[in-house]
Amino acid sequence: GMFMFLSRKYSIAWYVVAGLMLAWVSFGLYFEVTDSMISIPIYVLMAIIYIWIGSQFFILKMPNRADSILLGALFILWGMHKMDYPFLVNYPWATVFDYLVGMFFSFSVAIVMLVYHFHKTKIELSESEERYVNLFENNHSVMLITDPETEMIADANPAACNFYGYPIERLKDMSIFNLIALPRE
Repeated sequence: GMFMFLSRKYSIAWYVVAGLMLAWVSFGLYFEVTDSMISIPIYVLMAIIYIWIGSQFFILKMPNRADSILLGALFILWGMHKMDYPFLVNYPWATVFDYLVGMFFSFSVAIVMLVYHFHKTKIELSESEERYVNLFENNHSVMLITDPETEMIADANPAACNFYGYPIERLKDMSIFNLIALPRE
């Protein structure tokens, strides 16, 4: 999911690493290796992935730079936190604290990503609206927007005003049937 969020494609290296981790777990289970020996490389890999994701947010050109820096820092701290789990699992008092810290990071990342996503969507919507307005206003083709229920003209571009010879305010007071010679049906 993070690759999609960062607009990146998977490289073959990620598949190789995932295959190696699967092989390591299979090997560990088959040869009855201790849980900590199985989990240490997995958590180290997870930490490396989280730190890498955080670094990608630092170099990513995001609309809101503060979101990018905050997400990058949270992922890097979360990655560093991931490395301590296999070592603290034997200390029950530390495990509870460790889970709370992990929940804090996961919740914080989720909230900041939601804020970023809403901000990005707002910017994209604004840009789309601006493109639409430019397409409508600057087009040399006659364009009318009509209300299908009332058949009144809701908006017209400058080309329509020139073609029909009416100012925009007058066109907005007219029905589409005032401009065409077709009967109403």
